[in-house]
Amino acid sequence: MQGQSSNKNKAKYDDYGFMDLIFSWSIEDILNEDLYKNKIMKIELSFLSIDHYRGSYMYPLLEETRAQLCSSMDIIQQAPYAEVRGIKEAKPYENKLYNLKIDSWKNRFAHNGEPYKTLPGDVLILADYKPEAVKDLQRNRRFWSFVSTVWTKEDEDGSMSVCLKVKASKDIDLQELRNKTLFLIFLTNVNPNRRIWGALHIPGNLKLLTQILCKKDEVEECCSCSSLADNLRYDCSYQRLLSDLNESQKKAISACLSGLNCNHNSVVKLIWGPPGTGKTRTLATLLFALMKMKYRVLVCAPTNVAIKEVATRVVNIMKEAHSKEYGDLLCSLGDLLLFGNNERLRIGDDIEDIYLDHRVQQLTKCYSHYTGFSSCLESMIDLLENCVSKYDEYVQNLENLFSFQNLPWMKSWSFGGAAEQLYNKRTECLIALMTVKDSLDGFMMIISSSKEDEIREFCFQTSSLIFSTASGSHKLHNLAIKPLNILVIDEAAMLKECESIIPSLLPGISHAILVGDECQLPPMVRMLILFVYKISDEAGFGRSLFQRLSSLGYTKYLLDMQHRMHPQISSFPNSYFYSNKIQDAPNVERSDYGKQYLPGPMFGPYSFINIIGGKEQFDDAGRSYKNMAEVAVVMTILKNLHKAWLGSKQKLSIGIVSPYAGQIVAIEKKLGQFYESHDGFKVNVKSVDGFQGGEHDVIILSTVRTNSRTFLEFISSPQRTNVALTRARHCLWILGNERALTHKENVWKAIVLDAKKRNCFFDADRDEQMAKAILDARKESDEFDDLLDSNSDIFKNALWKVHFNDKFRRSFKRLRSNEIKKKVINLLGRLSSGWRPKKIAVDLSCENSSQILKQFKVESFYIICSIDIVKTSRYIQVLKIWDILPVEDIPQLAKRLDNVFKGYTNEYIIRCKEKGSYKYNGGNIEFPLNWPLSAKIQKFESVHNNPNEGETCANEEVSDDENSKVEECMLLMKYCSISRRSLLYGQDGVEVDLPYEVTDEQRNIILYPQSTFVLGRSGTGKTTVLITKLIQNEKLHHMAVEEVFGSKIHVNPEESKEIASETEKPVLRQLFVTLSPGLCRKVQHHVSLLKRYLVFS
Repeated sequence: MQGQSSNKNKAKYDDYGFMDLIFSWSIEDILNEDLYKNKIMKIELSFLSIDHYRGSYMYPLLEETRAQLCSSMDIIQQAPYAEVRGIKEAKPYENKLYNLKIDSWKNRFAHNGEPYKTLPGDVLILADYKPEAVKDLQRNRRFWSFVSTVWTKEDEDGSMSVCLKVKASKDIDLQELRNKTLFLIFLTNVNPNRRIWGALHIPGNLKLLTQILCKKDEVEECCSCSSLADNLRYDCSYQRLLSDLNESQKKAISACLSGLNCNHNSVVKLIWGPPGTGKTRTLATLLFALMKMKYRVLVCAPTNVAIKEVATRVVNIMKEAHSKEYGDLLCSLGDLLLFGNNERLRIGDDIEDIYLDHRVQQLTKCYSHYTGFSSCLESMIDLLENCVSKYDEYVQNLENLFSFQNLPWMKSWSFGGAAEQLYNKRTECLIALMTVKDSLDGFMMIISSSKEDEIREFCFQTSSLIFSTASGSHKLHNLAIKPLNILVIDEAAMLKECESIIPSLLPGISHAILVGDECQLPPMVRMLILFVYKISDEAGFGRSLFQRLSSLGYTKYLLDMQHRMHPQISSFPNSYFYSNKIQDAPNVERSDYGKQYLPGPMFGPYSFINIIGGKEQFDDAGRSYKNMAEVAVVMTILKNLHKAWLGSKQKLSIGIVSPYAGQIVAIEKKLGQFYESHDGFKVNVKSVDGFQGGEHDVIILSTVRTNSRTFLEFISSPQRTNVALTRARHCLWILGNERALTHKENVWKAIVLDAKKRNCFFDADRDEQMAKAILDARKESDEFDDLLDSNSDIFKNALWKVHFNDKFRRSFKRLRSNEIKKKVINLLGRLSSGWRPKKIAVDLSCENSSQILKQFKVESFYIICSIDIVKTSRYIQVLKIWDILPVEDIPQLAKRLDNVFKGYTNEYIIRCKEKGSYKYNGGNIEFPLNWPLSAKIQKFESVHNNPNEGETCANEEVSDDENSKVEECMLLMKYCSISRRSLLYGQDGVEVDLPYEVTDEQRNIILYPQSTFVLGRSGTGKTTVLITKLIQNEKLHHMAVEEVFGSKIHVNPEESKEIASETEKPVLRQLFVTLSPGLCRKVQHHVSLLKRYLVFS
């Protein structure tokens, strides 16, 4: 082991011009996605030199920083901002440093949903106005400057104002700005990238970096140095911990301990820990062993959550081992030290004893001259030095209370025996106390006026296990501490390789142990979405050191037994991500490990719950997705779980997970603080990325997406999906839209197919509570237009089938009040269920259809509907919704529909007017009547003239919606009697019923002799024009044939064939193409009617 460093005055950690480079960018540079595009090269798996290695990461790092700033500027109108109350130049003056005092921050919660607090490394804009968009910064004649926070402190007077020192991108003329109001606008924090940039330039200890440049076959085998691990064979506490581990865990620890005592070569070991395999416990046991072997170890992780988890587990293991060996005696944790941001670490009572700030605070009290160790030692020394006088005083007090004869033992007490032993012990204690006091006085002399800093450095010097995030470890470069020996990185597969360089350069570090899982979350790369995959995947910037060394062939020690998940939960991840390499531990295979928290197969250990009625939408910030239908289902499940829990009172932890921050915010908003006061019922809502390393009894996974045509790469990431699927102990319930998730070949398609194969696939609308929750959510989300469909959640299982006219949909969209829309939807839902008003007259008279039309009032509008009959497997009545309009427009609609109804047969009208009803809860429920196909119900008077027309109204192979749309398209053409030649020539003649009535604009299109492209919205008469054009061509062809071949009609078909053969009359062939088979049959029918008329007229 190396001695203590003598450099007490190291220079502050240098960013090597990083902020100056950032400040040199213009707004155009920041917005330019191609700024570094041609300078970013692929990062290789192995490197030629240290310079080659470090240089590979520089331009990708700059691009990430640029994209981070660009992304922040896109939402600058939502950014936290504050008004500047004071500004003055700070020392040293030549460095563009300024002291600011600002009011409290506005829009504090706009920053990732958490309250914004100023931190060193923040990049902000100082301006004499509040910019609402990036273009505001590009205007001339307005002052603005980039600034970065150097130091910050909140006022202690309760005013919520903040004092901070900033470095500006340019000199600021304070005299010019003295009468202007200034604003400070937060953009982003670049401290992590600034620290990485420093690590790419700092000289540092290169021993470990030199080792990881090599390929596996270039690594020299370690020499036969003796191993300190042999000393652990007889350590009872360590052996006890080891006995609780499985064979793969023991093998991994043994492999990592071997070779660490070698001074010739660096050793790099990889532990592969899939979900639930006890990775953290294995690591904690390994760290306990390293501490016993007297190594100084730096333990790092990518996030505060991860490093806190490791530290907590090591503390628990130490307490557990100490308790078994020494009982209830106090366990010393002085060898452990955790440092970092308190607010982000959220230190609790369980680990505050090892937290640096808490330890410094406690030691400061201990070293106080009045209340600390010195005062206590002086008091004890005084007692022992003056014990005789103290005793005489004590005896005198006793004599005042008792007579001397009542103390006979005093007479027989002589020096010797017990008295002599007491005297000797007193002398020993006094000497020991004075020795301690002298040592303490010597230490107190070392501590200067800045004793807190000295105490802080003392804590680092005396600790064996130091815990920090990888980025936070940069602070150790500024401290004069004893060199470290080993670097251990937990969740190493989540850490960008360039970030792992920061701790690797610390003095003394020769060996590294990386613990992670490539199949879980990769490192986070913050770049614009169009460029992120190229930089992260193709260039390798998002690759971890763990992944690269694994690719080079470094041995990974696999932990192959999972202790967390029920076998039904672990089945898919094990087969899909780990090729069935993971075994289920005996504890999860026991029958009592399966829990049934809610009744029904849908809520077994594993299920995919298909939610059809949901709709993805952007959150309020427009940057993430949410799905309120899935939020409603989550709340319904939570409510039922809580109700069931109240009966059992067993502890239950529930995790609600989603890939999208927008969904997390929406769920948290609905959840509020309702379940926080229920001890034993814990609900935790986090993103997938925030849940890595966590576990709960029940996990509800909300996938959000419903649109299969949009960008699904984020949710389809195999690593992110793996994390989401492996957080549950007993139950995993996945909420998602089958159609959207299975549209393309990806992991989610495999999940859905696997769930179906295992009979774990369920439709949410089969559950009455869920179906209602989805419907209510859609109403609240104003998804009214989607509900106007026969197959929507409201109507697909209703008593009455409901068909909507396009005119109604358009009128509905024009309604300005959402409240009226909700009332319309509710009324239609009641009508489809069979409800009818008792005392209110709803019949609307038409000339040709008395009592077919009905009107139902909603506020100042009326819903106009009728009863139709469609043909499916039987003839059945349906509810036809024509329009919603004010009362003054009803006569015009009734007149138009009267032209439609007059073509109906009497039998059809009678059948429509027939009613079926039954009593229910004191009222009448009206139900649709139906008839067998043998009834051959004809809708139009003219249908019997066409032998093929019996199938055109509603073909068995065509759906109700298809028939409805065809029928609606034809009926909107307004049947009326038109003269034989009025269309083309305006001449009088014999009248015939044809399905057209054209406007002047339509007439011009019909008469246009060349190719035509007709563009029009729904209901503007496009179909009318096409059909009329077909009929016009047929009529002109017939007239031309008459003129050439004569007009003699041959009623006898055989005779007609012979003459046609002899004379070879030309035949007109027209092609009409449409997506609707029903419409095609309708057109064919009307053209055939015209042909028959032309022949027999």
